[in-house]
Amino acid sequence: MFKRRPLSWFILITAILHILKTMTTNLEITGNARDRFVQAAALLYLLDPVRGEPTVYGLDQDAPNLQAPKEQVLKRKFLDSFALICATRQDGDAVSAACLEEGKPEGTVVRIASNAGVSEETFSQLNNILGLLSMPGSPSREIELLAKIIQLDIAKIRKYVRNLRKSRGVFGESITSLESRLVEALPDCALPAIQQFLEWFERIHLFQDLPSEPGPRILLGYVRWAQRAKNVYRDLLTLAFSKGDQPLPRWVHIVFKLGRYGIAARALVRTASDLPALFNPIFVKPIGAPPRAQFNIRDEEMLLSCVLRRIAEIKPKEIIPRLASIWDTDDPEAFFRSSCPAHLVAHAELQIVNFYDHNPEQMPRFQFIGVSKKSCYLCSVFLAAHPGGFYVSSCHQKLYLSWIPPPALDSKIYKRYKVITTEMSKKMEAIARQDLISRLGSKRHPIPADSTAGVSITGLTESRSLEVTDFEEHDESYVEVEVNTGTGQPDSTSHARIANSQVLSHTVNLTPRITDSQPGIVSEVDPSGQQFEWQDSQASVSSMVFHFKYPGGRRRQDIIMIGSVLDPHTHTPSWSKLIELLNQENGFGLAFRDSDILIINDHIQVRNERQFIACLQYLLNSGVLNSEVMICDGRSLL
Repeated sequence: MFKRRPLSWFILITAILHILKTMTTNLEITGNARDRFVQAAALLYLLDPVRGEPTVYGLDQDAPNLQAPKEQVLKRKFLDSFALICATRQDGDAVSAACLEEGKPEGTVVRIASNAGVSEETFSQLNNILGLLSMPGSPSREIELLAKIIQLDIAKIRKYVRNLRKSRGVFGESITSLESRLVEALPDCALPAIQQFLEWFERIHLFQDLPSEPGPRILLGYVRWAQRAKNVYRDLLTLAFSKGDQPLPRWVHIVFKLGRYGIAARALVRTASDLPALFNPIFVKPIGAPPRAQFNIRDEEMLLSCVLRRIAEIKPKEIIPRLASIWDTDDPEAFFRSSCPAHLVAHAELQIVNFYDHNPEQMPRFQFIGVSKKSCYLCSVFLAAHPGGFYVSSCHQKLYLSWIPPPALDSKIYKRYKVITTEMSKKMEAIARQDLISRLGSKRHPIPADSTAGVSITGLTESRSLEVTDFEEHDESYVEVEVNTGTGQPDSTSHARIANSQVLSHTVNLTPRITDSQPGIVSEVDPSGQQFEWQDSQASVSSMVFHFKYPGGRRRQDIIMIGSVLDPHTHTPSWSKLIELLNQENGFGLAFRDSDILIINDHIQVRNERQFIACLQYLLNSGVLNSEVMICDGRSLL
């Protein structure tokens, strides 16, 4: 009789078989399929790196025929904004994408990916941002959120500021000459809007006085200033600085990029306000980026001849000399080899798709992918061919050579990616054939920007008219200018339309309320001679409470009842006593500086005693007793 093997051996063998079965291997597109793809992409790139007209809507503005439900619009803006703040550096490795998984028992998941992966620090700060959005709304939440966004993306924002300070033409522009150009181009009814624009534009000179490494507290005001550029003054900027069919100067686009962070903060807050169930709770889950793939080329390989031989009706011996002339090289084969990338990267959008291919149980109902930059040509082609139904807001149509689908862990998914990649190779070869036959040597498409000026503000506030939408709560007017870009001058139908504010209920008039003397009223005369009066009632100003804190992550804060800053003689609120309390060195003091400013409930700016008294009266008139107060650097709040 044979002895039975010990049970332990059986368990061990079973465990080993299970491990071998569950071990995964990255299945990458390699061999001839990858060679063919890279060669076809390189040829198409050298013929023309831009493969069509870029999408002009999406991140920058909505499509004119957009009829999506409001909830979908908000989610798209949320995801594009979240992807934007995920990209913490200004390089290709930081390009990010985001998707939304709803209806999970544990809450909503924001699934994010980045070309080179998401760092632990970024992951932690993103969860803090979502934590703030999950909290009950407070009047100052948008400023607090913007401060956190600036802290997260400070390296990128500082780079924009440096680039703006180095830009040509911006600081040498005369306000007088600028005013003359606008007055000459616009009718008289536009004069109030022109003056408002000039006051805004003049503050750009304050960028010259910034320190080399400005902190979040200072940058907060500059970002809020830049918000107005695209959504309030874009038409006037175009009229003033775009000559003929020339694009806007580079510095204008830098200002747009600065302003997008403020718009992103508003988009995130608006989504949390209108869709609170989405944030109860909500958290981030990153996707690990696959390693870069190597693409090795031997010096003796004739890659150009190889790719041309695969294209029907193309004779390499006839075409190569013409290509050498166009490329201005004596060795077109070496030139072509040097154009092929050494490394291949799976873009963030495709990392998102790849994750859901391998985890179908996590597939989101809303299959929109938010992106920090407009998607590239190859990503758009891949998404169109993929059966998952994923889509993005926009595409810049530029072809990036260092592109490859992400590796698969499942043979079925690998086969799907290989089929899509092969079809993409055939498509690129067919397009190259048309270019070689009919467009060789023709003018190329202009190179579009691959970044964005931020999400459109449409859908985040109520519009002032059917044509124009902006978000500025304190604007007294706006101007819309139609410009004939072909001539650089307004055409015969050009017009400027001025509309009074009354858009939002947040417009603040800091003029104090003056009433006739009544019994039970305490009066005070300020330096300007105006008399401020307080009704002595239960809902008096003394029962108001201000909650003070800094923007960003600083933990120091204070809470002060206005009754504790009353002047002992006049029994009226004292600005100097308030500042004295804020500066107390008792562990709670916030070190209020002469240059600082108070922002009450996210929309009232207070710099001195007159405004402080008027603000209190305004709050009392509105029935507001508890207020959130941010202490910001007044030099930066422009």
